[in-house]
Amino acid sequence: MASRRRVTVARIGLMALLPLLALAISSSARGTTPSHLNTGALSRYLRPASNAEVTRCEIAARSVDLDVLCPLVLPKGQYDNPWCENDRANPCGYTCVFGVCFLAQVVFSAPQSYVGMQPGVGHFVVYAVAQGRRVVVPCRVGLKVGSIKNGGRKWDIWHCGIQPVNDSGFRHRGGREIIDAGELMQGHTVFVTTVKDTTVEVSLHGITDLNKRLLSRIIAHMVPSK
Repeated sequence: MASRRRVTVARIGLMALLPLLALAISSSARGTTPSHLNTGALSRYLRPASNAEVTRCEIAARSVDLDVLCPLVLPKGQYDNPWCENDRANPCGYTCVFGVCFLAQVVFSAPQSYVGMQPGVGHFVVYAVAQGRRVVVPCRVGLKVGSIKNGGRKWDIWHCGIQPVNDSGFRHRGGREIIDAGELMQGHTVFVTTVKDTTVEVSLHGITDLNKRLLSRIIAHMVPSK
């Protein structure tokens, strides 16, 4: 009888611990703990996203019903606005000319040697739009320079030039509608992938080898919003 009682108590104790264990596993899977992330030599430029930052991204993506990838690693430095804070001035999920879009962007401070919008100032963007029967590209004035496999996905790499002022982002070719992000991605290194029927673009201002390395590390730590 004593042996059975001990087994029963042990089972009850294990059942009580399961929710806590699940929470710990979930937190680790999201990569919000520094020990889970591998920023390596790029730790000067990157940091783990907070739980609040990841949650805001996921909520915004669900609000527009898009399959977005939310970053668990973000640029380090001072931000002009909180990451993915959904307000009128800087919406994270919103209605756009293509139907619905997802846009999370931040201007951040960096070491003076960093080449971004200007020395020591960077611009990081996560943008997503549903494809439907359209062709989605990151920019009209740009060039696809290669592709990589990262995080279990294929990513195309683009270098985007200067867009025409007030570019609508619409054009047609061979009877198909082609859309792009207009002026948003000009001067950016952009990584592009597809999640179900959604095109996801992750970019940094500045066409440099460092930005390519930073983006490679960021996309390795992104999780689906759904």
